[in-house]
Amino acid sequence: FRDELDVLIYKFQNYGKDFVKSRNMSPDSFVQMALQLAFYKIHNVPCAMYESVSTREFLHGRTEGVRGTSSQSLNFCRTFESPHSTREQKEHSLRKAVAKHKHDANLVSARCDAVMMIAPLARDGYRVFYNVLKDAFNFGVSCFKSCPETSAVRFKEALEQSLTEMRNCVAQPPRKARHACSSSQLTRSQNGSPGEPHKENIVSNSTPGVLGETRTKLRWKLYSCGFTADI
Repeated sequence: FRDELDVLIYKFQNYGKDFVKSRNMSPDSFVQMALQLAFYKIHNVPCAMYESVSTREFLHGRTEGVRGTSSQSLNFCRTFESPHSTREQKEHSLRKAVAKHKHDANLVSARCDAVMMIAPLARDGYRVFYNVLKDAFNFGVSCFKSCPETSAVRFKEALEQSLTEMRNCVAQPPRKARHACSSSQLTRSQNGSPGEPHKENIVSNSTPGVLGETRTKLRWKLYSCGFTADI
């Protein structure tokens, strides 16, 4: 059985989870999209993907399966492989696919490199293990040598190309929204003269200037937190 397996272990060192997080995306979801894009590059069809995730933080939890293939991930693969797609279209499709797949799971708890490999579930399929590091990704790819359509080396090359293209697509840091208001919008006077701060009463039947003003401040506070939240 050992002689039937085509196994490849390699480390992608161009970037890691720090870069992905700086672009406000989930590193695990990002890698999952890279795996799907690599498969699509080789076989030109979407893959039926299964991801095993830990649920140990829940009562009696062990592992659960995530079905990663979605209409968003298929559109992402098609957009990246189309010669007519712009960089903006590629980034938009990537972010939509990552957002669709995003979830919280600790896949690897070890602080040092470790390798674990299992044979694929199907004779014409792949099995991929990976470890998300700060500045790199570790991958282990396996498939059956008896299948002429699969190759661990070809998958590794397609995966490396996918990760490089995805990085180039989001190389520019996300822009922060700017709120520009004129002085006339920021001030209003009850007697018609400028200079008095504007108070917006959101609830019409509330006490003027109390509940309405409090909710206005809260709204701006929550809106500002969105720029500094750790993703």
